[in-house]
Amino acid sequence: MATILLLSIVPLIIISLYSHPSADDFSFGLKTAQAWEENGTLNAVFEAAYKNTKEFYFNWQGTYSGSFILSLQPGIFGEGYYPIGSILLIIFFVTGNLFLFKVLFMDYLYADKWHYLIIASTVILLSLQFMYDPVEGFYWLSGGIPYTGFYALGLFLFGLILSLLHTKKNYIRIGLTLLSAILVATIAGGNYPTALVTAIILFFMMVYLGIKKDKMAFVIGFLTLIAVAGLLISVAAPGNSMRQASVSYSPSALKAILFSFAYGGYSIANSINLPVLTAFIFLTPFLYGLAKQSPFQFRYPLFVLIWSFCVYSALATPPLYAMGVNLPERLINIIYYSFFLFATGNLLYFLGWLARRLEHPQNAAWNDAVVLIKNSMQKNNILIFILISFLFICACIGRIEVGKGINGNLEMTNLPSSVEAAISLASGEAKTFDAENRKRIETYFDNTLDILEVPSYTAKPYLLYYDDITQNPEDWRNQAVANYYDKISVRLSE
Repeated sequence: MATILLLSIVPLIIISLYSHPSADDFSFGLKTAQAWEENGTLNAVFEAAYKNTKEFYFNWQGTYSGSFILSLQPGIFGEGYYPIGSILLIIFFVTGNLFLFKVLFMDYLYADKWHYLIIASTVILLSLQFMYDPVEGFYWLSGGIPYTGFYALGLFLFGLILSLLHTKKNYIRIGLTLLSAILVATIAGGNYPTALVTAIILFFMMVYLGIKKDKMAFVIGFLTLIAVAGLLISVAAPGNSMRQASVSYSPSALKAILFSFAYGGYSIANSINLPVLTAFIFLTPFLYGLAKQSPFQFRYPLFVLIWSFCVYSALATPPLYAMGVNLPERLINIIYYSFFLFATGNLLYFLGWLARRLEHPQNAAWNDAVVLIKNSMQKNNILIFILISFLFICACIGRIEVGKGINGNLEMTNLPSSVEAAISLASGEAKTFDAENRKRIETYFDNTLDILEVPSYTAKPYLLYYDDITQNPEDWRNQAVANYYDKISVRLSE
């Protein structure tokens, strides 16, 4: 599975080489790009990023670390560096998942490397192939960095915290505590769903350790305080109220919480398609074997399901409260990523509970049947893998919708992300999009022109195209581009 995962990532990496900035990229990157062009020093760039963060904090949104990091996206050093951001996001997302799964499966559940890689690779593969909106996940940095990027930070954070609780060496604990504190403070100033859920999980970890009278409860309590303090600083930003004034409708806090439970159920139902179901059937024997050999008792599957569903649903609460039902796709992406962790964790826990029940003498016959099935599967593992792979491919094909595109050409939707990338690359669509962007950039850098008209894109790859300027030079997107390239006005030609 690790090999399949790596192969699936290749087209996602290659197509990122054709990505280009749009919309908010020009707003967030304006000051830092100017600082780099005028001074050519990192110190000037960081100063500009700080000023940018301060301005956004007081005039738009309180996500202090998100604004700061987004101001430093690679494209500010030159348009050709923009794809580096997408490549780093993909690597960061994959390694964050691998790290968390490694700590959970190998350090806590004593899985061997083979089981760990099979389970982790499958979950990551699903997350990449069936994300809600790939362009806002990885290829448009103003969507990818503050959401997918901070989600990946959360994966690293909880991997570090679990390592902190697992190690017995004090000097390692000190180092992990410091690293965790930095990550917690950073995440608290990122997107509100990730910041809120991080604080919630840390709080419950503190309570659990406190009930067990574990001294590490004080360390987790310290991290919880940082998470809550950072979140409050972010929420209290004057810019939030100014942005809120532009929203036509937002529910009360109680309604937002109730809506988030409804949306949690909806997103779970929407995430369980046939390919995903096939993949989890494939994972079931591996998760069962992992749970069976672990030292945990898995006594409370219903409680874990309810608690995890509440935490999962909390991801939607901040945007529902702030924006009503109009959730941005970049946020829905992290809800979909989280579903795969939610589903894997609950399936593992349920199978662990089942394994412990089958250990009772009165269930010996059932246990013998499970052992018989396991032995049969081990003897025919290659055949079963081929069968599952065939069913998975058929399920993916079954999801595809075929119709007419905007230009009347054949268009296929609901493709796995890697297939979408491969088709876009093979058809030349991505290359055309890149060439048209480069042509625009040449025009933007023409110092003899101050009032510009540029043609619309003829190619708009699903993975690469997010948004564009309009024919109205007063549109905020047009003004952002004009300011970025120091022009009087920019518009699309008619």
